[in-house]
Amino acid sequence: MAVAGARLAVQLHAQDCSAPADAESLTVALRQLSLVEMHLKNSSTLGKTIELQRGPCKLEAIVGETIELLGPQCRHAHTELRAIPAETTIDLNADAAQLSHLFLNVIMNAVEAAGPNG
Repeated sequence: MAVAGARLAVQLHAQDCSAPADAESLTVALRQLSLVEMHLKNSSTLGKTIELQRGPCKLEAIVGETIELLGPQCRHAHTELRAIPAETTIDLNADAAQLSHLFLNVIMNAVEAAGPNG
């Protein structure tokens, strides 16, 4: 798959970079490529029954990763994206990948609705 090749190329380049700004950009690129890969996998199962891969996960971690993933897009759009820290941890027995996909879609929709300087 072309996305896997692109991800490998970015990973190899990241090993050669020593500047913190470059490392951050490459980390974001790797996350974005993983997101594209996830979307491609999800579209290939469209209309098919999927088997959930349930396991222990933390809601805060899933939401936090989603916010980190969307951070560059929000900065580019001059939109502030922040999460209010939870007072307690919420442990779940769920499919973390599916929850991540859900939160990604919901938060992306909210960011788009907020618009620039939102």
